[in-house]
Amino acid sequence: MKKFTLNQNSYITPSKNNFQNWSVTASIRLIILSLIVLNCQSSIAQATNTIPSIKEANSFLDELKANSTLEYKNLDGFLHNLNPAIYTYDNTLKVYNENGKNCTILFSDMASLNYIKNITIPSQNVEMVQIEITKNTELSKKIDLSIFDNFPKLKYISLYSRIQSDENTFNKMFSNYQSKYTIIYIINYGE
Repeated sequence: MKKFTLNQNSYITPSKNNFQNWSVTASIRLIILSLIVLNCQSSIAQATNTIPSIKEANSFLDELKANSTLEYKNLDGFLHNLNPAIYTYDNTLKVYNENGKNCTILFSDMASLNYIKNITIPSQNVEMVQIEITKNTELSKKIDLSIFDNFPKLKYISLYSRIQSDENTFNKMFSNYQSKYTIIYIINYGE
């Protein structure tokens, strides 16, 4: 049987060179890990920020009146005056304007939101969409705001609730929120 003897070269001895290589490798790994963690946190923060800020219509009008007279007049006109409009109620499209191209408001009920996705609407001048809520069961449904992606001038989405609800309930109703929209609500269950 052969005897093996260990010579000094077979031992791994820590040297300054080995330590520096390990230190650089560990530093690079730590930097990469930190970047991954920061990226994940950023994604989570962006997802959290996609919750819309919903405002009560009269309070928002008061804010606008104090800060932006022109925007106040526009929104007040949409809410309180007759405007060329498109109606999608009960999955039926009606346009109240000669050619439909100058309509500034789209009125819809909750049931017709899916209908809007599947038809061509003269949406190039629509600046406000008003969605009517008439049943308690509609408060648990989602409003996918991506259906309004082809409305280039859309600024306001208004929820018109004929039943008792609140801001927190409305906040939970939206998906695919984009910050270019201002979402307001009106509760009028007395009619």
